[in-house]
Amino acid sequence: MVKPCSLAPSCVWPALLAVAFAVGPAAVLAPAMAAPGADGYIEGYAAAVLEREFRVTAPSLRVQNGIITVSATDLAGLDRARVIAALGRVRGTARVEIDRLHRAGRALPFLRDADRAAVSASRT
Repeated sequence: MVKPCSLAPSCVWPALLAVAFAVGPAAVLAPAMAAPGADGYIEGYAAAVLEREFRVTAPSLRVQNGIITVSATDLAGLDRARVIAALGRVRGTARVEIDRLHRAGRALPFLRDADRAAVSASRT
């Protein structure tokens, strides 16, 4: 007859170790997969900040590699320094760019990416 395990340390530790090895990797990896630095998270949070603090929606709002880009036309009449500061506080944001070359979320058709980068670099 097998004797049932009691709460003695000799019975509890193997069970705890088994649970730790089974659950441990999931507990460590799950937060990394849903990290707040993800572009989708940043984009949603930035959109909420613009709507709540500035009462504006920005269809041009984009986030790539933590860089928030929004068109200047979407921010007409707003204090750009305040907008940049507010968006820069979103966790995971690497940089905020207000892009004068976009209209309604699309780059002007006559500019290639290389041209946009050159113009963007010349503005800094």
